[in-house]
Amino acid sequence: MKTITFCLILVTSFLIAAAQPKTGVYYDDGKGGKVALGIQRMDMSVDVVGHIATTTVDMVVKNTTDRVLDGEYIFSMQDGHTVSRFALDINGRLREGVVVDKAKGREAYESTIRQKIDPALLEWTRGNAFRTRVYPLPAHGTRHLVISYEQELLRGSTGLSYQSPFAFAEKIDSFSFHVDVHATDTKPALTGGVGTAVSFTLHERSYMAEFSGTDIALAAPFLLQIPITSGKPSVAVNDFKDVSYFAAFLHPRVTTRQRSKPFTIALVWDVSASAAGRDVNKEIDFLHAMWRRIGTASVDLTTFDITRRSVRRFSIADGKCPELDKVLQQQQYDGGTQLSALDLASLKNDVVILCSDGISTFGSHTIGKANAPVIAVTSAPQADHDVLRGLAVSTGGAIIDLTKMSIGDAETAFWTDPQEPQTIRIIDGAADIRTMPSGLVGILHSDHATIIADLDTIHLSKQEDMVAGSSIARLWARSELALLGMDRERNKTAITALGTRFSLVTPGTSLIVLDRVQDYVRYGIEPPSSEPELVEQYRSIRSRPVNDSAQRYAAHFERVVAMFKERAVWWGRVFTSPSNVRVDSNTRLINGSKRHSMAIDVIEANAGRTRSDTTVILADRDFPRKERPVASVLIQDNATVSTGQGELANPLDPERSRLARTEGKDLQFVVRASRSSNEQVLVDGLTITEPFTGGLAKVEVTEDNVTGEISIAKPAKDAAYVSVVRSSSDPYAAYLALREEYGQSPAFYLDVADILAEKKKTDLALRVLSNIAEMRSEDHRLLRILGYRLMKGGYNDLAVMIFEDVLAMREEEPQSYRDLGLAYAQAKRYQDAVSSLYSLATRPWDGRFPEVELIALNEMNRVIAEQAKGVSVSKIDPRLLAAMPVDVRIVVSWDADDCDIDLWVTDPRNEKCMYSNRDTKIGGHLSHDLTGGYGPEEFLLKNALPGDYKVQVNYFGDRQQRLSGPTTVYVDMYTNYGKPNEKKQSVILKLDKTKEVIDVGALTFK
Repeated sequence: MKTITFCLILVTSFLIAAAQPKTGVYYDDGKGGKVALGIQRMDMSVDVVGHIATTTVDMVVKNTTDRVLDGEYIFSMQDGHTVSRFALDINGRLREGVVVDKAKGREAYESTIRQKIDPALLEWTRGNAFRTRVYPLPAHGTRHLVISYEQELLRGSTGLSYQSPFAFAEKIDSFSFHVDVHATDTKPALTGGVGTAVSFTLHERSYMAEFSGTDIALAAPFLLQIPITSGKPSVAVNDFKDVSYFAAFLHPRVTTRQRSKPFTIALVWDVSASAAGRDVNKEIDFLHAMWRRIGTASVDLTTFDITRRSVRRFSIADGKCPELDKVLQQQQYDGGTQLSALDLASLKNDVVILCSDGISTFGSHTIGKANAPVIAVTSAPQADHDVLRGLAVSTGGAIIDLTKMSIGDAETAFWTDPQEPQTIRIIDGAADIRTMPSGLVGILHSDHATIIADLDTIHLSKQEDMVAGSSIARLWARSELALLGMDRERNKTAITALGTRFSLVTPGTSLIVLDRVQDYVRYGIEPPSSEPELVEQYRSIRSRPVNDSAQRYAAHFERVVAMFKERAVWWGRVFTSPSNVRVDSNTRLINGSKRHSMAIDVIEANAGRTRSDTTVILADRDFPRKERPVASVLIQDNATVSTGQGELANPLDPERSRLARTEGKDLQFVVRASRSSNEQVLVDGLTITEPFTGGLAKVEVTEDNVTGEISIAKPAKDAAYVSVVRSSSDPYAAYLALREEYGQSPAFYLDVADILAEKKKTDLALRVLSNIAEMRSEDHRLLRILGYRLMKGGYNDLAVMIFEDVLAMREEEPQSYRDLGLAYAQAKRYQDAVSSLYSLATRPWDGRFPEVELIALNEMNRVIAEQAKGVSVSKIDPRLLAAMPVDVRIVVSWDADDCDIDLWVTDPRNEKCMYSNRDTKIGGHLSHDLTGGYGPEEFLLKNALPGDYKVQVNYFGDRQQRLSGPTTVYVDMYTNYGKPNEKKQSVILKLDKTKEVIDVGALTFK
């Protein structure tokens, strides 16, 4: 077993109002800053086939400090870039990643790393940019990793151009660069990178260039220019998994169509917080170029974040619009992005210019189709090009990426509409053909083929045009992905299948590296073919009999049924401790005293005067819980009265006790109990009722037989910014002024949103709150914080959308189903709530989540009981249908994995219910202690004793591999859960140090 672990996760991640660091490996300096690590060696190679370039970066990073570091490898991908290879050193040997389904990959990664074993995971996230976690970076040690990606080269007026995405922050000790350009008749040119030109040499049909050196600074990316021979197509063929794929690049003879001059323009301007990553000045420069050519027109400016902020009309005169410039330059960028806020179909303009990164982070991500051509403009290094391309292509518009286009090329792209070949004929051979902006791509079914595409004649030959590798096959796959990516949700299965077949990282697939063959076997992931011995071991083990998945599900279901049956037994039990006995207007609770009489334990209590219709309960708090049944109970009246005999069933034993009762009014009597042995006698909690047949009657639940109030403990000292914002005459302006200093903390947005809500500025409060979704894309922790806060604020539909996103990201965790089910219920989507919670209860989970099914079933049955006529239960096993209302329910959950948060509840008898004392004398029950997941932990008490119930949470400890900020804890406190008079209070806490105990609040029953 290893004592250290390595983990590598790729996540799109950026901080609001924080500039993106250059490519490199960084570690946190503990003050919110990032320090670049050195690169001991880097070998970069570029292989160009036709219009396709494959870039491989092989690097060794070094840690020169005296401590083990947690690093992040940061780099960005441009539009059309696709990661195709990922490898890292495991036990001193480079191991290749294999493509897996995204959910399976994440489940395998999360499970393996908890075993102190070194896995690694590379995922596609929103925006097609990556941030890599690297741990451990040993003190004075190194790590070795390799990443390859493919791209279709950008075609400009002078030919094809390639730009490496890397400009490193620190010098590289040893650097080499190698580029091969295959099957070209013209000599390329290479500039940038090392600051000097590098010459090419011809080798057969390829041009090659290389450079190496030490102590190299890559302050700027490499720029590669490849001239194109006019009118001569470039052709390449790949054999991949017994299929021949081809691409034909038609170069400048692809025709264009001039776009008509617009007279009315809709300018849709994204003013969300992510504009910090856009080059807004370059976007405005692009607009100036448009206005100069247009001359005169009207512009309707629509600004948006999570809603439409404003719509104003401006006029362009003589190619200028200074008033619009001023408005754009004065915009305040804040809040999340909700693309569905744009009703593009309602726009009546000649053309729509959308300036945005296209990344929808909040609410609904569906954007309606415009009736006019959409020119999607982005200058953000992290952008969702699939979304922007979908909007543009579907309307006859264009996508303009200012991160790789000059203003001149962008202007050309606006006014010209590239036309794919209109007439395609196969005059020899057989092929399936698809058009693309740069030519044709398809599958070749014969050894030779001749294709006519408009004015071009394309000759294909498997023998003459075959190139090594699989870049052309993956180009075909990417053309498929481009179409499927316009509706990712509907095409999710097809996208995943395509990524798996062609070893491409897609929204549905990841690249994973595992250490042991057992880990590959456990998750059914075949090891990389580059290690045949590992593959052979895997296949040998997999050939042995394994547990059938259906059997696993069936066995789990029966365990859940058994657990639920045990819960029903607990709920039906009548606890004999006096503390669970309620006293209503017709009940008297009297305290007894213990004395010895003839070596027999006697409990005696004087009930005083009472009426004959009063129930008398004897309560003695001094008696132990290990009891024996009472032999007899006598009610002795001081007056002369007639008595009757009845039977009382002791709830702890089937034996019967004889019981006498009194009749009459205003009677004085003594309640006594004894046993004819020296063992102690239990009488506390026995209830004397009429009639005495049928045993001890249960106390039935009614709305008015108990009342409970919930109080919240005062929070710890507020952060410094809270008083500044709260006391300001313009709290939103004060928030904007403070954002640069505090904007990296989710708590900042939570606190400010609360202040704005208190001041009835609800729209601004929601905008500020939505920044949490913008902070780090696909960070399920932050989204859970946001979702729960939205639920607390009553934004139930928005909370549902957030939790639907979380489920898509973390479907391997039961909390994702529970969060969504609770959000559905609060949004009054009761059938969806039942389905989500039932799915959780019936699916096997990792061993870190014991008994989470019982909590979900409790919540599911509450919804069913409350909405008896509006919810179908036809698909639910009847053995799992039973409502179990309780007086007290407290649930705690948290947002950080591998944390141990404990729920403590102290009852009026001063008994603390906690992980070491899960069942209390008065009937309180705490669910299984969760030490490695996100919770939840649940406390239940069916019948509450009058008094206070103190609620606390304890941050016992964690096993997190990195400092990831305070752990957010959610506490829901209920009185009369599942009853008509149910009350609920929710509290959100931040815990940032272990062994910290926080008072949450109290429940008081009268």
